Amino acid sequence: MISLQYKHFHLFLISFLVIFYHRHKTNQTLVGELDGVNNIFTISDTILVSTEQIFSNGILQKKPDDYNISGSVVTFTFSPNTNENLTTHYIKQ
Repeated sequence: MISLQYKHFHLFLISFLVIFYHRHKTNQTLVGELDGVNNIFTISDTILVSTEQIFSNGILQKKPDDYNISGSVVTFTFSPNTNENLTTHYIKQ
């Protein structure tokens, strides 16, 4: 017989995984003008603080060396070129 504690933990774990799955976003494109001059881009959702991973052409960028973030606004320390692919993984708030 399964204990009541185990049932509660199991329900908690399933609930957590369902919520996490729906809030975890991968390969989301940053929004902004790719023109070699602009360095400010946005993430389309409000994100959970410090859960972002920012990529430029598949290479993980380092905070604060390559970018800073405030809310859903990403400011790069460089101006991405027109052919760069800027993506992010994050947990939605």
